[in-house]
Amino acid sequence: MCGRYFLSLGKSSLSDKIRSKAKQHSLFIKEGEIFPFDDVLVFIRTGETIDIDTMRWGLKAKRQINARRETIESSNVYKGMQRCAVLASGFYEWRDHIKYSIKADDQIMYMAAIYNDDGLLIITEHSYRDMLKIHDRIPLILNNKEMLDYLFRGYLRHSLKNITIKEV
Repeated sequence: MCGRYFLSLGKSSLSDKIRSKAKQHSLFIKEGEIFPFDDVLVFIRTGETIDIDTMRWGLKAKRQINARRETIESSNVYKGMQRCAVLASGFYEWRDHIKYSIKADDQIMYMAAIYNDDGLLIITEHSYRDMLKIHDRIPLILNNKEMLDYLFRGYLRHSLKNITIKEV
């Protein structure tokens, strides 16, 4: 994943709930193209419930925005970081100066991430299916059930997602 994604909440009951909760917490929701070190919309676990918050995408001191799935459990660098899920509509990737928009089937998808007081890192994994032609890494994309399993139980299992790739 090169480092940009996008969010468009649109009009749905989930979007209405997200906007209402953000308003209660006085959170600004940035929609459109999201860049590293922007404040981004996330779901976090608070006790036995899920809450909404905003966090900075990336760790400025380390100039890092993503973490490889295969190293987060084995590296001391990520010890003590908490789990969160970044809300997105899709992400961008470039190949040979061509920009691609990649979306999952659902209007809202969740990208597994970890965070601490300095910011958050989106978890990436090896690409699959058609994405292999564009880039060797992809964000770990979760559906609603998988996102809840990740936040509450730490499970990073997910089914391979059907993705749509479109030249922008």
